[in-house]
Amino acid sequence: MVRQELAAELPRARRCRKAELAALIHLLGRLLPGPRLEIRASEAPVARAVYRLLRHLYRTPLELAYHRSAGGRANRYLVRVPSEVATRVILRSFRLTQLPPTQPLPHPATYGADCPWAYLRGVFLARGSVNRPGRPYHLELVCDSPAVHALVGQLLEECGLHAGSGRRRGSLLHYLKGADDVVAFLQVIGASRAVLELENSRALKGMRNRVNRIVNAETANLDKVVAASLRQIEAIHRLQARGQLSQLSPVQQALAQARLRHPDLSLRELGQLLEPPLSKSAVQYHMGRFLRLAGLDQTPESPSQERGRREPPVGE
Repeated sequence: MVRQELAAELPRARRCRKAELAALIHLLGRLLPGPRLEIRASEAPVARAVYRLLRHLYRTPLELAYHRSAGGRANRYLVRVPSEVATRVILRSFRLTQLPPTQPLPHPATYGADCPWAYLRGVFLARGSVNRPGRPYHLELVCDSPAVHALVGQLLEECGLHAGSGRRRGSLLHYLKGADDVVAFLQVIGASRAVLELENSRALKGMRNRVNRIVNAETANLDKVVAASLRQIEAIHRLQARGQLSQLSPVQQALAQARLRHPDLSLRELGQLLEPPLSKSAVQYHMGRFLRLAGLDQTPESPSQERGRREPPVGE
């Protein structure tokens, strides 16, 4: 999972760690009486990332707790800052007076020029999701706070990503569709393993599509060959029944027998069986003559066309 990959490694720079933690607090944090800061995560890797970030940045004692709902469907991992003083220090460092935030938020670049990507990384850790490789490309970032939603939209635009915006079950969200935008976002936030899996999936899908197109084209061509062969065989049988086949030239009689013995061959392959060989155009001419004589050709030649046409030489 992408969240597990991101949670396993913290940003190297302290300023980027702060930007990532800011997003996690904005989306998962709440204030208990005191005030005391509590961050609620639905997955253990995310809770561990929050714990490590708080410890690295503020060196304050923390409490960990696990809450299981009555139905067992909404389990929560809780990271608490028990100290009111430490909570106030943390809130002041992020310019927060309440959670979730309602006022416009500072741009992550205030932490450092390279920190906007770290904020987006924190947003994905908190409330992001992406379809598994092999499924349609779709990535979402859910933002319960309008202030966070506005900031995330600004950052995505600055990264050149074409995100849609919507609302689901009372929550605002941004979404990305299409392989290029999804892969670009994952590259921005440092999910290299997820990018590799998606690129491999895209390459395999492209290869399968190319193979399918080739197979479909070959199948269509084979269907045409078979359909034409069946009409030619029917024409030859009619000529045999009428006693007309024996009145044709030796080349045409040999070609008719070859078609009866090899109904699956193309015109070019059929011509190569004769001695001397016939070209594809010569075989096509003779087959057309069989169809006209048998009454299976819907566009018979006029007498003037028949008199003016020369039969192709045998070796053509």
